[in-house]
Amino acid sequence: MLLLAALALSDTASAAPRLVIQHGDAVLIEARPPFERLMELVEESRYLEDHPDGFDLMQVRELPADELGDLARGQVWRAWQGPARFVDCTVSRFVVELAGDYGTEGDTALPPEGLRTPAGTYAELRCEAPLGEAWLVVRPEDPVPLPLALAGADTQEARALVDAVVGAELSHPAVEVFRQSAAGEPLSRDRRIDRADTRAGHLLIERGRLYTGAGDTACGGEDLVLSYVIVVREGPSPQLLQEVWFPEAGWARELVDVDQDGLPELLFSPDWGSTEVLLRQGRALDTVHRAWWGYCPC
Repeated sequence: MLLLAALALSDTASAAPRLVIQHGDAVLIEARPPFERLMELVEESRYLEDHPDGFDLMQVRELPADELGDLARGQVWRAWQGPARFVDCTVSRFVVELAGDYGTEGDTALPPEGLRTPAGTYAELRCEAPLGEAWLVVRPEDPVPLPLALAGADTQEARALVDAVVGAELSHPAVEVFRQSAAGEPLSRDRRIDRADTRAGHLLIERGRLYTGAGDTACGGEDLVLSYVIVVREGPSPQLLQEVWFPEAGWARELVDVDQDGLPELLFSPDWGSTEVLLRQGRALDTVHRAWWGYCPC
């Protein structure tokens, strides 16, 4: 279950951020060629390596392509390390991960046709320095992404303002579905409100969750959890800017102003972390899927 809701605003920004995957020594951004095009390239691909990941033996192959979709060899992307520090990365090649049972490790042959399951297609970046904790890249001509400076604002006044905008009982379709799933069990609510002052105004950012029982869902726990992030702009007429709902396995990772318009973008995962989404005002700017994700929390 993935539940997203937001108040759509006009989108005039030019930024085109891409989420980065750092997997071992590789720095990758996801490529999304048409399936037919990808399978043609797989036929001519070159074996690079294989390695066990999670529950699968992954075979990594280089694709004979100079461009895939909006990505091209030699294209430069920039990972910002601070307001005046950055690392430039260049697309060096395209690779595909094939997942399945291919027999013994070190087998360089292309898997049989029925087992050629592309688990992920990526542009591999060659960076001039380690990226550290960087999780997105932008084109050199795009604005510098700015992390939001959050200050605690969890007061009765702030809660009342948010409640006036979204309703004290959080009257949203996602909540109604959750209440039905709870089948009459009492619901508890944890919430925290922070404030960010940006060029778009004074923002209140509430992060919270609804849950049954103790909110224990780990490894078969019977409780139910629904998490959320709500962004409201203060003022004489408070305005809902973003409302994102995600299920028990989801979590919000970062709030950042990618295009310097003062409105925060949200990086979140709707699952245990195999998928990450960068969301701007209800629209996904980029999504990545970790092909090798084999983690089981139990």
